[in-house]
Amino acid sequence: MCIQPKKTHGFVLTDLPGPPESFRPKEITETSVKLAWSEPNNTGGCDITDYHLESKEATRAKWSKVRVTGFAGLVRLLFQGN
Repeated sequence: MCIQPKKTHGFVLTDLPGPPESFRPKEITETSVKLAWSEPNNTGGCDITDYHLESKEATRAKWSKVRVTGFAGLVRLLFQGN
C-alpha cells in the first residue's frame, strides 16, 4: 500500500502496487536458485524501495526470509525432492 504525505495535513492513501513483472529463475544449482524480477508496471504511485521474499521446505509449516538485493533473491539450502 502506498501512503504519501499531504501538503495540508495527514496522509493520502493511493493505489496498491501490482505484482513484480518477469518473475523467473536466473541461476539454478543443486542447492540454490537465484530468482529475479522487474518492477511492476503499476507502482501504485510510489517508489518501491524493497521486496520481501520467503521460502520454506515442502514438509514444514514455517517460512524463512530470503535476502533480497535490488530485483533478485538467492534461495539456499534446497534439497532434491522437496
